[in-house]
Amino acid sequence: MHLLRDTSISRKLKVVILTTTSIALLLASAAFVGYDRIVFRQSMASDLSTLAKVIGTNSTAALTFNDHESAKDVLSALTAKPNIVRARIYQSDSDLFAEYARDSESGDVALSVQQRSQVYFTDEYLVASETIGLDGETIGTVYLISNLDTLRSRLNRHVGVVAAVLFGSLLVAFLLSSKLQSLISGPISHLAKTARAVSVDKDYSIRAVKRGRDEMGMLIDGFNEMLGQIQERDAELQRARDELEQRVEERTKELKDEIAERKRIEDVLRHSEEHFRSLIENASDVITVLDL
Repeated sequence: MHLLRDTSISRKLKVVILTTTSIALLLASAAFVGYDRIVFRQSMASDLSTLAKVIGTNSTAALTFNDHESAKDVLSALTAKPNIVRARIYQSDSDLFAEYARDSESGDVALSVQQRSQVYFTDEYLVASETIGLDGETIGTVYLISNLDTLRSRLNRHVGVVAAVLFGSLLVAFLLSSKLQSLISGPISHLAKTARAVSVDKDYSIRAVKRGRDEMGMLIDGFNEMLGQIQERDAELQRARDELEQRVEERTKELKDEIAERKRIEDVLRHSEEHFRSLIENASDVITVLDL
């Protein structure tokens, strides 16, 4: 969040759209892949259990007549199933009766032989066991061991598909957001540029252009109304300033006139006083000044 604090509205919208889209797609894809994995594991377990039943049914005669070669022939049919890496048939006393291995190393799982039907997963394999019965009695058990290559390859394909879909979706979301985000960022950017122009030029006659009746339109209306009020107050202040300057100028002129008149009177009085003093000082007769 701190990285986006000083970025533009346009970039923030793109990041929000792409982040939301990617998270939604990842969650949906993870749910899909997880569900498919669970279903496919159940399907693999069911198929392997069914195959174990088929092998057990076909091995009943071989166990009954202790025919090891027939049991091996039955197991050799598993070569058509590349995911089956090992198969074993045990007698009722848990002794190994027949075995099939795709190779000597694959499917070497330590089995705890139990005379019951079960299917379970290990880290590397899927194991299915099925009892072999005759006349209501258990005469043996067949174990099938399958690798998980099909499950892994299916998961890899799904991951590839998810990656391709995610990339394509994000590309489409980016292109659409680049076009559509201007519906939101455009009016905001225009309002910001208008506010900056008003602040720099101190020109309150500038107005933002309203493009719609949404919240941004209401904000622009309020901004323009505020500019109108400021412009009106600014005009009133200018008129008051002009009137004040005119009054100061008139008063200054009056003061100058008063000062000039006072100076003129002072000059007349000084001249009269000097003239009177000159008469007094130069007169040879006694001069007396009496009141009325």
